[in-house]
Amino acid sequence: MSYQSVGTLIKGQETISLGSGASVQEAAEKMAEHRIGAIPVIDSGELKGLFTERDLLNRVVA
Repeated sequence: MSYQSVGTLIKGQETISLGSGASVQEAAEKMAEHRIGAIPVIDSGELKGLFTERDLLNRVVA
C-alpha cells in the first residue's frame, strides 16, 4: 500500500476554509454550498482547528 501526505492529495485543488471570526452559520452555509463535512479554520495563515458536521450537531444543535 502506498501512502501519500495530505498536501500531496490536495495539491492543485481549491481549499475551502474559514477565518477564526466566522460564525457557525457561515461555516454551515459554506459546508453545504461545497458539499463538505469539515472545514479548516485559519487565522493569520495558520491552521487553528477543524469545524465538522459532528461539532455542529453535538455542540450547537444538541
